[in-house]
Amino acid sequence: MARINFNDVTETTGGGGLPNGPYVLKVVSASWQERNSWGDEQTYAELVFDVAEGPHAGALASRPDFAHTARLDFGDPKRLGILKHSLACIGRSNANANGTPFDAEAAFNALIDPSDPHHAVAAKAFEGKLFGGNVVQYHRPKKDGSDGTTTMVWTWYDAQEVRDGRDKKGRAIEPLEDKYKRGYTPGQAQQPMVAQVPQDFGQVSDIASEDIPF
Repeated sequence: MARINFNDVTETTGGGGLPNGPYVLKVVSASWQERNSWGDEQTYAELVFDVAEGPHAGALASRPDFAHTARLDFGDPKRLGILKHSLACIGRSNANANGTPFDAEAAFNALIDPSDPHHAVAAKAFEGKLFGGNVVQYHRPKKDGSDGTTTMVWTWYDAQEVRDGRDKKGRAIEPLEDKYKRGYTPGQAQQPMVAQVPQDFGQVSDIASEDIPF
């Protein structure tokens, strides 16, 4: 294995670097995860995202994927309404020439179901899809107990709503303040966390777009 010349590497942290606010975003990759966190079984999909338009386009490309990932929970029935809204934002933001939205719900179901005949192409179907999001810096303790920051989508919108600067009810979309994990204050001593290794079952990146049925 080739050695790394660290003189050519710029030191960075996991998150931060992008001002809080509304952006037109794009999906870089999609996958689904099953993991056990402190005895709690969690099932969700992950969309790695980046800024698609404006002066900050591509601002997150050099950061680790985990530092700019939108989690779509589907294991908790109470969160299915939020999931439906997130997928609707993706669908409406990627309508075809006839105005028909991208079927994000069908693609999502294929992504999380290995028995679905289109499971192998579902992850590819999400790549490059646009959506709007009000992005914040989310603070939480890292595994070693130190401060950590993740760039996350706090509120989902259609891409056009962000371009217009107003939601469907005509309300201005304003930047939000930083968010913090419940009970966490940066700078406080934290107990180191036990590492949890997620399993990735759905990543596909080498299938032609014309093979995608969504």
